[in-house]
Amino acid sequence: MTTQPTPHIGATLAQRAILRYRLEQRELDAERDRLERTTAALQVDAMLDRVRQPEPANFCAPADDVPPALTGRQLAAVAALWLAAMLGALWLCTDAGTRFLDAIWRLS
Repeated sequence: MTTQPTPHIGATLAQRAILRYRLEQRELDAERDRLERTTAALQVDAMLDRVRQPEPANFCAPADDVPPALTGRQLAAVAALWLAAMLGALWLCTDAGTRFLDAIWRLS
């Protein structure tokens, strides 16, 4: 009967150390993979949140660039000009307006 020689204690400890090292490396690699997947998922979630709910400040002009509101006098002037333009456009559609445009056309 042949018996296996007993390995030297140093060789056994070295083998155990190598096996433990490989096992820890596998665990570290698995943990690194989980961390990378989690980080990627969090980045995607953050990006989707930004797309779904844009910050209102991104779409607004800075307070210094916003013109002040019109005063009552300025608003009245704008309304008067608008009304004059509309009435002028309507008048040009009448017979008198048409004759006026024809007269100007003949002069040119």
